[in-house]
Amino acid sequence: MEFTLTRAPLFMSLVTLYFMLLPFLVYGAIKLAKKGKIIKHYKMQIGIFIISVLIVFIFEAGVRISGGFFEYIKLTTIPYSFLSKFLLIHIIIAVITLFGWIYLIIKSYISLKKNRQFFDRRHKTIGVLVFSGICVSSLMGVATYVFLFMF
Repeated sequence: MEFTLTRAPLFMSLVTLYFMLLPFLVYGAIKLAKKGKIIKHYKMQIGIFIISVLIVFIFEAGVRISGGFFEYIKLTTIPYSFLSKFLLIHIIIAVITLFGWIYLIIKSYISLKKNRQFFDRRHKTIGVLVFSGICVSSLMGVATYVFLFMF
């Protein structure tokens, strides 16, 4: 037991805390774009993306070192079949979101280098989908934490 008063390892609590904050960080970057501060928006998005990828690597390493999902599932009363399906859906949403985010970063980089505006309706549409994916994935990650370490 640590600062969250759960059965979770410290790294898992810290990762979950970060992903609870992630939608708010991304929303802050979106607000910059809405104010016309495109370069600041782009830099903030890249910074958030890099930090998020590093946090995921920390998470993955910690999970594997500590025995993986099968060790954590022993700590909960939630049925394995439900949790495994829930986790699979969470991973699918997170991976699709990741690829969308990477696409936006690359296309924006190319557009900025060529001094063109990629920030059109298509960018906004994909951006809304990516932001929605981040929100859903973050919420599902937090729910997984609750299922594994609080029940």
